[in-house]
Amino acid sequence: DIPVAPYAMPSSLKLVENTVKYLADRDVVLMANHGAIAVADTIEKAFLKMETAEYYAKVTINTKIIGSPQNLPPQDVQDLLDLKVSMS
Repeated sequence: DIPVAPYAMPSSLKLVENTVKYLADRDVVLMANHGAIAVADTIEKAFLKMETAEYYAKVTINTKIIGSPQNLPPQDVQDLLDLKVSMS
C-alpha cells in the first residue's frame, strides 16, 4: 500500500512533518493535493520506485473499472513484503 500524507501548504514544515512520518516503513508516499515522493539511496532507485508506484496506480484504477479488486489476505501481503526485503 502507499500511504497518503494529509494536506499542508506547499514548502511548509507541516507538509514535511505530514510526509516524513510515513517514510519510516515506506519509500513512496502520496502527498494529498500535491503528488508523490519516492526516496532511495540513488536517484535511479528512487525513479524506479516512482515508476512502480505509477504502475500500481494504473493497475488499481483498471481493476476498479472492470470490477472489484480481490485483496490478498494480510499474511500473503506480509509474505510478499518479506520476500521484497530478502531480495534487496
